[in-house]
Amino acid sequence: MKKIISINLFIIAALWNLFAESNAPVSPATGQFRHPGLFTSKAELDYIKARVTAREEPWFSAFTALQNSPAGKLDYLPNGGKPLDPPVIHVSFRDASYNVNSTRPWEDSRAAYAQALLWYMTGKEKYAENSAGILKLYAGLTDFSGKEKLDQHILVGSFWCTGFVQAAELLRYTSKNWKESEQKDFAVSLRKFWLPAMKDFSPGFNGNWDTCITVAVMAMGVYLDDHGVFDRAVAYYQKGPETKNQAAEPYWFAQARGRGEITPNGSLPFYLGLNWSPDKKQPGWTQESYRDVSRNSNAHEQGGVHGFVQAAEIAWHQGIDLYGILDNRLLFAVEGTAGRAAEWQKKDPKKSSNVRYSSFYEMAYNHYHNRRGLAMPNVEAVLKLPGYRPEMTRHAYSPNIFGTLTCYEMGKVFNSILTGK
Repeated sequence: MKKIISINLFIIAALWNLFAESNAPVSPATGQFRHPGLFTSKAELDYIKARVTAREEPWFSAFTALQNSPAGKLDYLPNGGKPLDPPVIHVSFRDASYNVNSTRPWEDSRAAYAQALLWYMTGKEKYAENSAGILKLYAGLTDFSGKEKLDQHILVGSFWCTGFVQAAELLRYTSKNWKESEQKDFAVSLRKFWLPAMKDFSPGFNGNWDTCITVAVMAMGVYLDDHGVFDRAVAYYQKGPETKNQAAEPYWFAQARGRGEITPNGSLPFYLGLNWSPDKKQPGWTQESYRDVSRNSNAHEQGGVHGFVQAAEIAWHQGIDLYGILDNRLLFAVEGTAGRAAEWQKKDPKKSSNVRYSSFYEMAYNHYHNRRGLAMPNVEAVLKLPGYRPEMTRHAYSPNIFGTLTCYEMGKVFNSILTGK
């Protein structure tokens, strides 16, 4: 399997010599933000809706799967139909008694976006009302915090926040069912609770934290029309000296040195540094490639890479190409990560692929293969696994993309970063 992965990466490297891009840093956006402008544009949403209406595959099956999922139920109730009482989220992974309202946000953030998508696909106002209701509930927070010094609420909160902002961005620009007063309340909650917790990212911790937080900060910047916030995330994504002695910085080093360390582990040059590879020269390896070896997994690595992919997709919809920096370093990382996930699957076949693989491969494939015409043999193999499509949120830490519905062959139709045409 290792030989196959190595050969596939070699093929990609050869192909990429024909398409190599500059290593120069990407500049932040300067014009007006495009809305809706996170993972799908208005034109892309219309295209998806037309495919669903015509019952074309695989869009229709993906739509049906979303509609039949717990998050897509027409009678969905946030927080199980109960008020947030008290209106706080306290997160702890070490003290179960402190887990006050820290489990429902997983489901509710996913449902907020699912319901917003279903509203646009079907035109049923109930879906929009459901999504708006979820956002209203969480806009009423009075506290969002964690107990341990590890600040786990920042990591898990980034998943929730991204899901809520995805829904808000879609509703704000497509539906009249979300009251303007509630939109303002939601924006206030972002600035009062979510943004202060995440704006400084999480330097010194394992890189998957930073990449997921970057997605949330970037999404908030778009929704709030705040270039300061958005540009901060874009800059952090690109930050980090490529010449740093990364070989001496294993993933666990931050736990020994504490939060005072400012190494940007979740910046692309560091997390995807060449020194993480066995020979210190090859792309395709990450800071966390070997982290979960004892569990026959590379779950944390997938979490880190999917953050880069999501952030790059948001930036792409705002006219910035983060996918291509460092000669498409992220392409190699996605391919390597997919190959290692397949390798672990073979070693532990009893473990379901629904848990083994995260849910960002459709998005990455859409960019590099559909938009750019580059080979992705390892990712293509994942997408062809029985039962993988339609790509849904596969477990708690998977991103809320619903990739087959929102990304399938989209890049073949919409492949221009500047015009969306």
